[in-house]
Amino acid sequence: PLEAISGDSVKNAVNYYLRQNQNADIQVVSASKVSSDFHARYSARMRHYVYRVELTEDPSLFESHRSWHVPEQLDFEQMQLAADVLEGEHDFSSFRGSRCQARSPIRRIEAIKLDGYNITEDFSPRVVSSASLCQTSSSSQLLRPIATTTIKQPDILHVRVASRGFLYNQVRRMVGALVDVGRGKISVSQVREILEKRDNSLLRTVAPPHGLYFAKVEYDNIFN
Repeated sequence: PLEAISGDSVKNAVNYYLRQNQNADIQVVSASKVSSDFHARYSARMRHYVYRVELTEDPSLFESHRSWHVPEQLDFEQMQLAADVLEGEHDFSSFRGSRCQARSPIRRIEAIKLDGYNITEDFSPRVVSSASLCQTSSSSQLLRPIATTTIKQPDILHVRVASRGFLYNQVRRMVGALVDVGRGKISVSQVREILEKRDNSLLRTVAPPHGLYFAKVEYDNIFN
């Protein structure tokens, strides 16, 4: 009977077949039994995305197609002020993609925070700057708030966004706007105006897809 099959058995069986495909870029790390009315998408109560921006003068081979290379010096303080404008519940019509099929453009952004990292000689990340962070799992030792002032621009910028749900292209459009603020191309007040005008043609920059990562999804206590 299906009830006798453990989560580990399911995980191992699926990973066995995934390994047969040498081009597979996915791996199951855990499997658990849930109630019959559970839905992976609609039962989620919070989603966390991370967008990675590489800030080094010369792009790293190791970051190729894994982050957005932005060599300009960025103003992180202004970027965080612009991020604060986007937090809360708003009509995000200006930040939805043209192919978005959501019935309502109203979304609530719980947090948008910036983390800066330097890559050390052994290629391990080291936090060098941070604003107050979104909630992260207790197992992460790298994500701890420290002073927002930095001596030099970090190598990697993480833009962390948390919400119950997002519109199509919303995170990439918000990151594009924040980077333009950091570059000095638009101001914090202009981000507010773009948000209020509800017109997605006003955005100059959409961050490329290869820097976006779905970091975590939160559910209520449904796993036995």
